[in-house]
Amino acid sequence: NNNKILTDEYGDYIITHELNNGNSAFNEITRPNLVFDIYYNPKTEEVLCENVSQNHIHKDFIKISPKNNKAGNTKFRAWRWSKNKVINQKQDLEFIRKDDSYSIYTKRRNFDSANIKDIITNINTNKGNLDMNKLNLKKYFDFPKPVDLIKFIISFIVNDDEVILDFFSGSGTMSQACLELNNEDNKKRKFILIQLPEKIKKKSEAYKAGYKNICEIGKERIRRAGDKILKESDNKDLDIGFKVFKLDSSNLQKWDPDYNNITESLDNYVDNIKTDRTEEDLVYEIMLKYGIDLTLPIQKENTENHTIYSVGHGALLICLDDNITKDITKPIIDLSKDSVSTRVVFKDNGFKSDSDKTNIKETLKVNNIEEFITI
Repeated sequence: NNNKILTDEYGDYIITHELNNGNSAFNEITRPNLVFDIYYNPKTEEVLCENVSQNHIHKDFIKISPKNNKAGNTKFRAWRWSKNKVINQKQDLEFIRKDDSYSIYTKRRNFDSANIKDIITNINTNKGNLDMNKLNLKKYFDFPKPVDLIKFIISFIVNDDEVILDFFSGSGTMSQACLELNNEDNKKRKFILIQLPEKIKKKSEAYKAGYKNICEIGKERIRRAGDKILKESDNKDLDIGFKVFKLDSSNLQKWDPDYNNITESLDNYVDNIKTDRTEEDLVYEIMLKYGIDLTLPIQKENTENHTIYSVGHGALLICLDDNITKDITKPIIDLSKDSVSTRVVFKDNGFKSDSDKTNIKETLKVNNIEEFITI
């Protein structure tokens, strides 16, 4: 903390935040008990509080009204302290003259053991709107977190190459903060953002621009922030990529037979993969079930007769084709050469015959590929 240490009759202190609440959501409607006039006597240092009024009630006092609220339909922004706290703890307020008026700041004592929030003095919630404005997304999200705030917190608690999990990602500030820090110090932090697809109001600017839920705004922010950082960076190898996943049911059908027509149920279950799912959907489900990092590279290899998905440079090989014969063993063996160990996955009904299945399994086993899995 670079704040200057000052001293008064109560001891040392530093000046921290302005008493005014920077968030326009806190106003005379939402926090009526925190909207009032403060009177300050510079000579006696006496402090008084009164309800908001156009009149100047106390002679020889400077009247300090709450700041105007330029956002929404309310007039004032709230203070962060109540009337009683302002009166009873006035020794912890610093009144600083600016031209013909005064601004009020809070003092922090015992600053050597201060919380992080107490030493962040130059970042407020308005900064979050400025961050979004630089990406041409300002009107699309209310009160986004400032990027500098999240960068500050990350620098305190996250090691160089760790994964940061944000359960309530909102506009995606965490992703931009992580990308900016990686660009600044050449580290490799990763992030996982989680957000419910909350619908956007149809009258909002975001909805008019084509965004239907909060997640869509977050994804667009990551794209724009990444492109902007890479464009301005000297490190053209900076990783700004990300993947998007949606929580869903399994891609495999659950066995739920109609016992009145068991023959038809068996016929329907011959192919147990749901018809509305893609092969890529199933590839990721297999990765999840076997605890494989979803950020590993996935290569789609098209051989003469088959399509094979290679995950992590051959650590996991998946073929979801039908009518698979022994000729698939050669490309699988070739793709596994760069991996210390390889696991292969097929559809249980994907083999042309039972003998093909057996021959494939034994051939792979001879070539040190022993994890042979069918789904």
